[in-house]
Amino acid sequence: MKLEKEGEGGVVPHAGARAPIGEAWSLAAISSAPAAMAPQVDEDVALLLRAGIAPALVAEALPQARRTGVPVHRVLLAEGMVADDGYVAALAGVLGPGVATWRERRTPAGATRFVGATMARPTEVRRRCSELRAQGVTPVLVATRRLGDVERPGERRQRLVAAANGLRRSQPQLSAGLPTPAWQKVAAVSLIGLILGGFAVTPQATTSLVLALLALPFFAVVVLRVLALGLLLTAGGPPRRPAGTIPDHELPSYAVLVPLYHEATVVAGLVAALARIDYPAAKLDIVLVLEAGDIETRAAVELIELPPYMRRVIVPDALPRTKPKALNFALSHAVGQMVVVYDAEDIPEPDQLRRAVALMRSSPAPIACAQARLAIDNGGEGLLARQFALEYTALFDALLPALSRLAIPVPLGGTSNHFPRSVLETVGGWDPFNVTEDAELGMRLARRRLAVEVLDSTTWEEAPTGLGQWLRQRTRWIKGWMQTWLVQMRDPVTSARELGMGGFVGLQVLMGGLVLSALVHPLFYLLAALEFVRETPFARPDGGIAAAVWIVAGFNLAAGYGSAMLLAAVVAVRRRRYGELLAVPLMPLYWLLISLAAYRALMQLARAPHLWEKTAHGSRQRSAAARRPPGRADRRA
Repeated sequence: MKLEKEGEGGVVPHAGARAPIGEAWSLAAISSAPAAMAPQVDEDVALLLRAGIAPALVAEALPQARRTGVPVHRVLLAEGMVADDGYVAALAGVLGPGVATWRERRTPAGATRFVGATMARPTEVRRRCSELRAQGVTPVLVATRRLGDVERPGERRQRLVAAANGLRRSQPQLSAGLPTPAWQKVAAVSLIGLILGGFAVTPQATTSLVLALLALPFFAVVVLRVLALGLLLTAGGPPRRPAGTIPDHELPSYAVLVPLYHEATVVAGLVAALARIDYPAAKLDIVLVLEAGDIETRAAVELIELPPYMRRVIVPDALPRTKPKALNFALSHAVGQMVVVYDAEDIPEPDQLRRAVALMRSSPAPIACAQARLAIDNGGEGLLARQFALEYTALFDALLPALSRLAIPVPLGGTSNHFPRSVLETVGGWDPFNVTEDAELGMRLARRRLAVEVLDSTTWEEAPTGLGQWLRQRTRWIKGWMQTWLVQMRDPVTSARELGMGGFVGLQVLMGGLVLSALVHPLFYLLAALEFVRETPFARPDGGIAAAVWIVAGFNLAAGYGSAMLLAAVVAVRRRRYGELLAVPLMPLYWLLISLAAYRALMQLARAPHLWEKTAHGSRQRSAAARRPPGRADRRA
């Protein structure tokens, strides 16, 4: 039995499909049309009444359907007025003989095909059933949320293969799934050999040369922080964009993907937070992405009565076991012209989806991704959490907006990034073999010269509070940055041409410079210790090149600490999070922990490049509002 996946008006393309970028993903193209044409509405209503839907329910749903620009039955289902299985059975009954439902015990004889029946208009379902019957095929109606349950093993396997290997097959040079090129390995070994040989022969000259070579990327990072600080201070706090100015009938449909793995403790709070999203319920498809082997989280989801616009998708167990593979698989099931990803512990501002649409509509040029700001709401749970909160605030309130304004590649955050669906499908989705799929996707968008804007809306997240938990997460992040830099540098000439010189330099500063600084940072303390042992602490060389290098190195060190601390302090004050200022003087110690994670990432990159170390969530209590179970009042019209 074959399967059809319904979309806004019929079958939607598989996630591996390609579409041109341009007008096809402008907001005008992805917005739903205003209220449906009267004849078609009348025909849909007549079919619903013939199916036995109560006239009073249809009359109640009709004004909302006109206001939001969706078919009447979508309001009935999204608002819980009619159960989807009951609707499917009623629709099958009125469509006459030869139309079955997935709940029927007896399988119809001959060829059959599952037809999604809850997204497409009733008249569209009727048309499709007539076509199938004319071909001698028996249509079997099924609710959208059950499409994954009735999918044949061969079809599920095909989706899974596409999710895991789609990018590696279509754009192999951009996938971390391919082995590191031999020339990169030879270059790394040769460089290490030259440095060690130089230290053995002429240690002082080699030290000066290495410090001189490292000075440039370190200085570039300092310049980037200073520019970000300057842009932040001169902007004077941008006004929040109005979110309620776009009529509901012009809003596009939205797929909200939420990958979960070992998250049983946060499921209830997550569902409550998602239920408060301020968006027409009939235009939402909120998908909880569950792993087949994660029995605990699946059981926790089953215990919750999900709102009608939320559903689960089970990802079959297969390598690589990563979040991006799960997202690719879920995208092939999800329905929506826009796509956003949230993490299990996220609490987005309720109007964030509306703000993303407003940003894309108001922009003079098409936007490929709107990245919301991430902020930490458990910074008071320890020194690590407070440092993490400072780091996040500086990154999302200052550095990423600066990168966007300076046309430098923006490494996306792992959550709260909003895309037109066609953009994701065109660039190949997420790389399942990169353990920081967000930052890597930002580089691929930059290679196509696609704009990323920072959205003036906050998603609250949870910082790790334990050292082991923090270390595993940071190791994965830095390893992913290493993977991303190596992939982008497989063909430096092509990368420079596609990114442009400014973007190419930005790649070196972001992916290369930040990782390099984390690796080199502890060496300063080692050299300082040696100076104290020799009783010549920080003695300046007599002159020449060595003295110049000493001055540059000292400036970079002071400017690096100073710029980072000042930027962190400014963003904390602007967020009115004054308690975090106490953590600013301890940033050097935090940087040493980052260096520890960097060396751990380097070893993991060599031994287990695709290992995904899971970050545990649920250590902090959500607010009373977030814990409140979803109810009728939370279902937005």
